[in-house]
Amino acid sequence: MATPPRASGPPGPSGAPDERRRHTRTGLSAPGRLAGPDGAEISGVATSLAFGGALFVPDARGALVPAPGDGLTLTLLPPEADGPIVFSCRVAHASEAGVGLKFLGTDPAGFERYADLIVLGAEGSGRLVEELRVSPGFEVATLEGLRRALD
Repeated sequence: MATPPRASGPPGPSGAPDERRRHTRTGLSAPGRLAGPDGAEISGVATSLAFGGALFVPDARGALVPAPGDGLTLTLLPPEADGPIVFSCRVAHASEAGVGLKFLGTDPAGFERYADLIVLGAEGSGRLVEELRVSPGFEVATLEGLRRALD
């Protein structure tokens, strides 16, 4: 039986939770690192992986204290993938529970690794394949495109 999506906002006018998520959260997680533009980095685990984002739970407090709207880099290091998966992302929310991240982009190899990780690892992958087909939730950039964006 599928778990209903978790409410992500305050109750709407009808009293029902305001569900703003466009992508299904999975029960999957992966170790990784979150880095700020200044190079400050914290390690932890990305949980509730989805095509649109994830919740990053730091191992310990570090020099990096993300705030909503901050642009960061998330490097996922899932043991079942053929290499790291690097996302540019934006902080959606931050609390004691972790840092909610919205994925903005990755490279083609990262996209392929992440799609394999999510679709092959999660239950109900048919729905996830449809989400991936319609809108993966982030941009897939070529190496040249990423270089131009960073200049």
